[in-house]
Amino acid sequence: MNQSERIRQYIDLAYGSLEHGLEHLKRGDLELSPKDLMFAIMHVDHAAQLLVKAKLTSIGEAIFKTDKRTISHVEGLGRLKEKGTICSSEWDALIALNRERDNMQHQPFVFPGEKQRHLIKDAYSFFKRMFMEFEEHSKDIEKLLDKDLISHVCNGNNP
Repeated sequence: MNQSERIRQYIDLAYGSLEHGLEHLKRGDLELSPKDLMFAIMHVDHAAQLLVKAKLTSIGEAIFKTDKRTISHVEGLGRLKEKGTICSSEWDALIALNRERDNMQHQPFVFPGEKQRHLIKDAYSFFKRMFMEFEEHSKDIEKLLDKDLISHVCNGNNP
């Protein structure tokens, strides 16, 4: 697989993960379950990881280690921050989202999910900017990341 195919694959998978994560939140409109919230966080964080790998690959940064594993999400974010490719607020939002995913997997889950909803809302600008920058799904992302939908998903408001 060449570099442009790999980037496209990361972007397509990221879009699917983000869409699926938001669907978990939308599905919980009547009564958000801990399971839906947990899967939303996991999928949205996965989307962020894939976009970080796509961005690193697009700027010529290696993402594979010698043992054919990829770098960690936090390491990738650190590289993007060093290069000035993400701003501090995006860094903070994505690190917080990733920590929450870790916490949900390894510690007792705290519900209700106001904190988790805000983590997704805080990462909004990163997702929108990355998808628009790569011009993959640029029309779809406008619909998926519509501010009314994000407000609805993150605040429980009607769109």
